[in-house]
Amino acid sequence: MIKYFFRSSIIGLLISLSLCGLCSRTPSSSSYAHASAELSLSPNSPLLSPWAKRKALNVVVLAADRMSFLEAISKWNNHTFFPVLFQDDFYAPRFIAAWKPARIILLRTSGASNKMDISSLRWALYNSWSSHKISYTDRNQMGHDKLANLLHEIKIEPKGEVFTDVSSGETMGGLELAAGRFQPITDLKPQGIPEGADTYQGIVQSVVSKQSVGMMNGAILTKLRGWNIGKINDLGYVTLAGAYPYRYGDAKSGQVYALDDDLGRLTDGSRIAIVSRLIGSDAESAYQAACSLFLKPSSAYLFNTYSTAPGTIWNMYRLDFAKNAFSPWMKVIYDYDAFGTIAEFRDRTFPWNRFNVIVINSTGGATGWSARGGGGNTDDFPVGGPVAMHVTHSGSCANPYDPNTLAGRAIWGGAFLYFGSVAEPYLNAFQPSVVFAPRIAAGESWIRAFRRVKILGRPWRLMAIGDPQFCLRRKPVTRVDFKGTLISSKEINLYPLEYGKRPIPKFISVAQWDNAMRRARWTDDHALALKLIDGFPMNRQMDASGLDMAMEEELIASQPQKAIDLWNRAAPNVRSVYEANVYDKRANMSLRLGSGGKK
Repeated sequence: MIKYFFRSSIIGLLISLSLCGLCSRTPSSSSYAHASAELSLSPNSPLLSPWAKRKALNVVVLAADRMSFLEAISKWNNHTFFPVLFQDDFYAPRFIAAWKPARIILLRTSGASNKMDISSLRWALYNSWSSHKISYTDRNQMGHDKLANLLHEIKIEPKGEVFTDVSSGETMGGLELAAGRFQPITDLKPQGIPEGADTYQGIVQSVVSKQSVGMMNGAILTKLRGWNIGKINDLGYVTLAGAYPYRYGDAKSGQVYALDDDLGRLTDGSRIAIVSRLIGSDAESAYQAACSLFLKPSSAYLFNTYSTAPGTIWNMYRLDFAKNAFSPWMKVIYDYDAFGTIAEFRDRTFPWNRFNVIVINSTGGATGWSARGGGGNTDDFPVGGPVAMHVTHSGSCANPYDPNTLAGRAIWGGAFLYFGSVAEPYLNAFQPSVVFAPRIAAGESWIRAFRRVKILGRPWRLMAIGDPQFCLRRKPVTRVDFKGTLISSKEINLYPLEYGKRPIPKFISVAQWDNAMRRARWTDDHALALKLIDGFPMNRQMDASGLDMAMEEELIASQPQKAIDLWNRAAPNVRSVYEANVYDKRANMSLRLGSGGKK
């Protein structure tokens, strides 16, 4: 449970001084948040960076493998870019449904080796900023000086750097963020990994020593200095895109801290860079990057379980400030006090979450959280479209790599940004919304706005997943129509307005049906997807991929009973798949709610 007492008398005094103005605020304090719409753009805003000036081709490219992904990124230049994801059944449809492109380009496998090295990544990065493309055979020329000279030529000074271990799934999303934000990408090996921890899960779950964190931070600071990134009065940004531990300290005693929060600091603890990380497979990390680079949130759900009684510390964290700051930019729904119930939360977000922003104030642990009416658990956390989340709560991010925890389920279920704590942080570790919301409305990086830079600064337990430079666009990115071949002769074009007009064939195999369903979802044609479900060969059994896609479509259509029927008809080995089980639980909860979810 989040404790509201202060960690020490000294820190308590500092926090009291920093928040005493809030204690005496009257209801008119909301005028500060109301004024956020009139604020000039923050001088720290990524909206002032070259990223924001880029136009986007009105396409989405879906790569078949890593090399085709690199090839697609290499076709960007410093003026135009476009979303690149992988051909998966889970994340690509979510992004496409939010982005709604005029054209989807499928890239066949390149046939080349998918083994990456830093030269390959820098080759794609260099080409993504230049109209003069360099051949892949010359990739070994792509060192620091080559990239620096190009950035100087196009008059760009990088504000951040991406660090990767090259081999993990996060590398692909890291490359897309580096290319999109005009950042260098650097290889960084994990430090202090216990002997025998040689798997992805084994590495990220390791609790390393403070000394190991210091070695890792030293390497990062050296690289940042080489690019002149990061100063106390001009913070830089660090993105970790690899299999890196996220905790350090003593796992046995439970005294653990967020590794990322101790990086990007000088020896005196002063922060010179905001640090965040990507999580997951090629498909998942590319999704996180594309959502951050291209999407603009249009709806927010604020859910406050804290007391709003005047004069209490809980009242300082009320979310009406966020409501007022966000309202000029998106539709906002705010539930609190008598409406801060678990039933209300479920009714808003089941069976399929459609909010782009969710802010929660609660208490609890890694798998449970408090709310009126009995509290919630992991299965109540949102699953649906792209969403950025901030959760003031103890330990919701205790294991973001496990989808059976709160943060893990949210990230698995579509969150491209998540801010929470790995262990009990004390309430005052979090910024109240009166501070972070106006900054977000003024265009600052969300994660920078969430972080306390000078108070409770070192070390602490707050962790951020996603792009550290994600910010609220003032208006959607400018799109440019494009005709002709974009990547190569191996591309296949799908046009959403035309694909669904094709007659539904008689399927001779489950694999053929899966492929048709996949393409319907890539073209955001939910009506066609439902027709395909109705036309599934009755003499056959859906495989795991087919069942996941079909159940998801029924939840999107707010037809939970049909999702349950699909699950009941599936073979036992198919029903045991994780995705199907999550969807079955959501469908059953939706039926108990007696509605398809509030809009």
